[in-house]
Amino acid sequence: CYSNKEAADIAIKNILEIVREKKLSSITLGVNDSRGYCEWEACKEMDKDARTSIFHNYLKSHGNSYYTFCNRIAEAVCKEFPDLRIGLLAYTGTIMPPNFPVHKNLVPMMTFDSVLEAFDPEVRKKHFQVIAEWGKLVRETGTWEYRWGRNYLVPRVNFKNQAEFLRYLYDNGGRAFFGENGLADTLDGPKLYLTSRQLKDIHADPDKILEEWYTRFAGKAAAPALKKLYRMCEEYWLSDEMKQTPLYSSRHYIY
Repeated sequence: CYSNKEAADIAIKNILEIVREKKLSSITLGVNDSRGYCEWEACKEMDKDARTSIFHNYLKSHGNSYYTFCNRIAEAVCKEFPDLRIGLLAYTGTIMPPNFPVHKNLVPMMTFDSVLEAFDPEVRKKHFQVIAEWGKLVRETGTWEYRWGRNYLVPRVNFKNQAEFLRYLYDNGGRAFFGENGLADTLDGPKLYLTSRQLKDIHADPDKILEEWYTRFAGKAAAPALKKLYRMCEEYWLSDEMKQTPLYSSRHYIY
């Protein structure tokens, strides 16, 4: 229950015990997976003026109650541990910043799909706007990426948007990255390689990084063919035929 101060007090007590014992430098207050928010009247009242989520598959927002809860914990815990980072999940119902300031030690991990947003400039615009807003509120932000490749027969890639997304995130305080199900997607090799190199040097040239991957993976002679294959994959996902599919119609969703 995010609106109840007693619930926050219990969390504070438990967190302080754990941080003291384990000497942690960071903790997480991530929300449950999409659903399961408290339905107490006080929570509903607190969230009635919360901003509507940009994700159309969950337009409700619990941002006011959730970030009130997080603020209460941060204010108490960071008195004793001023350098502690507190990770948050800016997810379906909590993606939008609240209508009030948030504690400087909170690190919102925004849930985006940088491949899906390449489908539509309006989706990209919404994502970037949220990133910029959070960047003005806190010292550090991050992303929990949903640009999955798993279960897709054709590698689901858009390298240009992927690289620009990560750079924009960095320019707006982005210092944390998590790729969900990334390492299980073998066909997504260049997608993962590009991210790993950008995380080391955000200003590195994406084209040079990809050229390096093609050559190291397939050898110098076969690299041009592999590059062409992945270029065809990018074109496939942005094709007019793709715009007739359920995947395209869900471009405003989180998944």
